[in-house]
Amino acid sequence: MLQKLDELAEKGYYGMMSTAILCGSVMGGIMAMFALEKNSILLLAIGLAFTMANLVINIAQSPPKWIVRTFVASLIVNTLIILICVLT
Repeated sequence: MLQKLDELAEKGYYGMMSTAILCGSVMGGIMAMFALEKNSILLLAIGLAFTMANLVINIAQSPPKWIVRTFVASLIVNTLIILICVLT
């Protein structure tokens, strides 16, 4: 799956970058809302670290492979934090 995303990012570099920035920011905001609702600063800090890493990699115009990896990691971590906040 990651190899297909890598190929897609190679072909549409700027499209992938803008998609990663938009979706990563939205997920980071949703995660922040849930983490703050539970007063969990630790979860907020972890989620924001991954979200900011995704944004920094994209704004720095890093290689497509890095963009895909940080974007997927950010989505996974933010989704897990949202699930933790919802289920506890």
